[in-house]
Amino acid sequence: MRRGLHFLYFLIVSICCISLIEASLRVFYGIPLTRLNFANENLISEQRVRPTKYDAELGWIPAPFFSGWIPAWRAGLTTLADGLRSNGNEKRLLTPHPVTLAVGDSFTIGDEVEDWETWPSQLEGRLHTPVLNAGVFGYGIDQSYLRLIKLIPVYHPERILFAFTPADVDRAQRSRNFSAKKPYFLLKDGELELHRDHVRPPIVDARKGAFRYVLDSSVLVNVVLHNIPIVERAFSGKDPALETLDAEKLACSLLGRLQKLSAKSLVPIYVVMIEDRPKGAPGVSFERLKSCAKNPLRVIDTTSLMPEGPHHYLKYHHFNARGNRLIADAIYTDIRAIRTSLFLPGR
Repeated sequence: MRRGLHFLYFLIVSICCISLIEASLRVFYGIPLTRLNFANENLISEQRVRPTKYDAELGWIPAPFFSGWIPAWRAGLTTLADGLRSNGNEKRLLTPHPVTLAVGDSFTIGDEVEDWETWPSQLEGRLHTPVLNAGVFGYGIDQSYLRLIKLIPVYHPERILFAFTPADVDRAQRSRNFSAKKPYFLLKDGELELHRDHVRPPIVDARKGAFRYVLDSSVLVNVVLHNIPIVERAFSGKDPALETLDAEKLACSLLGRLQKLSAKSLVPIYVVMIEDRPKGAPGVSFERLKSCAKNPLRVIDTTSLMPEGPHHYLKYHHFNARGNRLIADAIYTDIRAIRTSLFLPGR
């Protein structure tokens, strides 16, 4: 009898503690207590603290026309049509052309900083011409490529910035990030083969049962999945066909497509390699990827910009305004060098 009472007491205390942690996390991340199930609202489990919208071709994009405070960032976020992030400079006088389109992941859209502190916004301030920020949190290099191809006929950019981190290359080996399904490529006889029939809207399936419903509804579960590497890897799905895929080789094939696109369209494409790992970290090699980015692609490797290590420029997990300024300055310097060379005698 006493053992049963002890167990009941332990169960009640555990439920109370978990409920208190859940409520505290919802307050911290600014998620209303009335939001009971994220999947039912077409939110992606990895991005529960960010406004997202399902996209049949890409998996997800930032929710268009959002304006609000993101508690986890301690910063605001404003989005425009197609989920582009605002540069926070509506009053800035810009020359309409050339239009620059920037694609990439959370380091491009600018997690954890204000609209005007992202590197695309700071670059726009240097160029005095529009820079469209089409970065998306959680994207792989494959999704960034597909988003670029989708937006080119919409905005007709005259310059393209294709940015990625080492993690983006690794994500090319995934068919989903947590519960968010994503398109992916396979290499068949040296050619890229796109797979995205599995990318469907997230829904609540009552057949999964009450336990799964509770998991889908918990911010605490999401935080655990997102912050413990071994758990994150377990829930970041790999299709069996992706197990043996060489992510660097696939990234090289995508860079090859960009090379052909630039040569055919005569639109300059800058490949921006953003290093966010400590020195000597194992994994994706930018040096090997540079050998794939052949002319007319321009390569900007940010590794040398932060000799003391990227961690000195992080706010939490992403670059602060100062780190983003280094990236913007490096891109501007390269663009300016190209401009100058065009007017050199004998050119």
